[in-house]
Amino acid sequence: MTELKKMAAFAGMPGDVFDKTVADQKLMQFILDGQNQAETKYNIDSTPTFRFNDTLQVSSAISYDEFVKDLAKAG
Repeated sequence: MTELKKMAAFAGMPGDVFDKTVADQKLMQFILDGQNQAETKYNIDSTPTFRFNDTLQVSSAISYDEFVKDLAKAG
C-alpha cells in the first residue's frame, strides 16, 4: 500500500485524501459493483480486454501495432 500511496502522491493526491479514499467502504463497494456490471454487460473475462466501439473485443495482450490495426478496423 505504501508504493500505491507514493504513486498517488506523485499524481497530486495528498496523503490524507489517499488514506480516506482507501478506507471508504461505500466507495469501494460502488467501484466493485460497477466492475461486476461491466464484466456481465460486456462479457469481460480477462485482463487486458479492449473494446473498440462495440464492434470488436480483444481479450489478450496485443502489440501496439495490433492495437492500432484493431482500432482502425473498428472505425
